[in-house]
Amino acid sequence: MPLITTIHESSFSSFGARGAFLRWLSMADQTSLRLVHTMLTGNEDSTSLLLVGSYRNDDAQNGQLMPDFLGSLLSLNTSLTTIHLDGIPENSVNLMVSDALGIVPRLCAPLSSVVYRKTRGNPYHVGEFLRTLVDKGLVSYSLRQKEWLWDVDKVGDVPMTDNVLQLITAKMSTLPMNSQMALKVASCFGIKVLASIVQSLSETDQYSTLQVDIDNAVKEGFIDFDGKHYKFSHDKVREASYELIGDAERKRFHFEIGMCLYSSCVSRDGDEDEENLFTIIEQINYGVPSLISEELQRMSVAELNYKAGLASMKRWDFGGSFRYMQAAQSLLSADSWNTHYGFALSLHYQLAKAAYPCGAIDVAKSALNEIDQRGKCLEDKLDAYDLLVRMLQHHQDDPSLAFHTCCKTLKLLGEDVPSDDGISRSAVMQLIGTFKYSITLTSQLKITSFTQLSFRSSIELARTRFNTSFISSSEMLSMPRTTCKQSSSAEIMRFYYHLALVSYTKGDIEDRRARGLLCSYYISRWVSYCLNQKVICRHTPVALGFYSAVLVHGFGERNCREALRFGKVALQFLNENEDENELPPT
Repeated sequence: MPLITTIHESSFSSFGARGAFLRWLSMADQTSLRLVHTMLTGNEDSTSLLLVGSYRNDDAQNGQLMPDFLGSLLSLNTSLTTIHLDGIPENSVNLMVSDALGIVPRLCAPLSSVVYRKTRGNPYHVGEFLRTLVDKGLVSYSLRQKEWLWDVDKVGDVPMTDNVLQLITAKMSTLPMNSQMALKVASCFGIKVLASIVQSLSETDQYSTLQVDIDNAVKEGFIDFDGKHYKFSHDKVREASYELIGDAERKRFHFEIGMCLYSSCVSRDGDEDEENLFTIIEQINYGVPSLISEELQRMSVAELNYKAGLASMKRWDFGGSFRYMQAAQSLLSADSWNTHYGFALSLHYQLAKAAYPCGAIDVAKSALNEIDQRGKCLEDKLDAYDLLVRMLQHHQDDPSLAFHTCCKTLKLLGEDVPSDDGISRSAVMQLIGTFKYSITLTSQLKITSFTQLSFRSSIELARTRFNTSFISSSEMLSMPRTTCKQSSSAEIMRFYYHLALVSYTKGDIEDRRARGLLCSYYISRWVSYCLNQKVICRHTPVALGFYSAVLVHGFGERNCREALRFGKVALQFLNENEDENELPPT
């Protein structure tokens, strides 16, 4: 929400006034209404926005949401203009009837009066009621007299429901079974369905007459065709069509449509394209997992959901991706880690990746734990550890957990990283004695107290400073590039990157300066590893950039030149990396 609000604010300040029309506002959920509320009240430039919305006050779908939404806007002194649309007056109904029957208004006035009383002036209701009267023979055309005839008393006796849905449903029940089937199939896709979908279904044995039946529905006026979509003439027509499907059979009805559509697309194109993928899987998932028993079919549907989840993630639709990945997981058998290891591994990782931004932290942790328990080798688990650390940095009760996860992973990779915070003074002095340079070098550090943490950080920084002073910028830039797939060294760089970040937020160290020393320590080790092992990967420019900041902080202004040198090398690495996807998520 804050991001959307920020984009909204910047667009107003840059481009001035805007206008928008929101149809079916009464069908919006609470999140959507909250977004509209923020747009109208969230900033001083909201006066540049003209928003027109339409809703039916007799639509019970949203209950109290719309009244509460409008009341909230009024309480904040938002300028609102309400236009209440009642039924049209009786004289307008008479004009409609006159136009429909092709006679002068004064001759059909008695009939129009009854129609007005029955429909309360609802224009759509007027048209449907007239069609009902014609279907029942109460209004008929006389070839002998060459005019429309009716009996006002019999028309007045026709029971008329206040619910237009029941009226349309009653009319649909008189249609041939094929026509009803076509309306039911079309209603499963919402208010409109692509013509290509209808064509694909018509190529199957089960729905071979669908194209013809849909075209008949167009002639009957239930559906309109714009060249690309078949669209119901009114949302109530779609609702009535959907009501023709019994509650008990709806899941299977959707599922069979999806499976037929899938088989048609695969047999014709060899694979389903992304445009149809979501349409297919949304239908199939009505029957997941209860209607799928065969193992081969379960895996096929699981793979479809996996593809849909990846496609949704590319569109930044993490909510949709999460749903698809969960559906895929529900189809895995207990033995899937043995029979379909690669798919199970990738699915659980992507499930965690989709669940995390949706706030489903427990689901994400459970999926990553499954990888940790069932993964066959360390290489298969590294991406899961990486995602776990990123999650723990932001969603955790114990901030130290991310820190210890990094240390554990680095040790598994062969990099012995001390995870404890303390180191004795005598151990530090012994460590100093092994260096080939004088202890006076450490006196350059801005250290005010000889705490255990200060010792460790100071020595590591001094040692790294000494070693890196012998490496020229050209030597660093000429090092061969590596990737995570090519070398475990690049994986070590990846987790040093995380360790440098999480060490500063380590929960059991309250003193900010102590956390800074710990962070400096791991950054120094990170850079030492990078240059000693000659590892140039996506995390190298970040390591050098962090290290340039540590140099200034640890050694003061006298090392600004050296800090500047490392900063320039980091920027050159960034400029040479044209693929932004290869950069770390900083």
